[in-house]
Amino acid sequence: MATVCDDQRALPTGGALSFTESAGVLLFTQEEREMLKHQVDGGVVIVAAANVLGLIPWPSLAGLATFVWTIIRIYETKTWQSILGWIRRKVRV
Repeated sequence: MATVCDDQRALPTGGALSFTESAGVLLFTQEEREMLKHQVDGGVVIVAAANVLGLIPWPSLAGLATFVWTIIRIYETKTWQSILGWIRRKVRV
């Protein structure tokens, strides 16, 4: 089954994630974004554990990927966003 959105392109439905496409951008619902974040978080934990146990052929790459994902998640927090907002307000003055 397919869903037709505003630009008349047919999109598959019924999968694990439903989405719409607007101007080439996938728009997930808030619930789907949170579900995807939790799945990636689980993958990061598994990769970090495998890295510690020496099961990853390129441990530096796995460590870098874990580090980058952790930084992205910290950047998304309300606390960090409020700090950045405070800095932006101070810089404009």
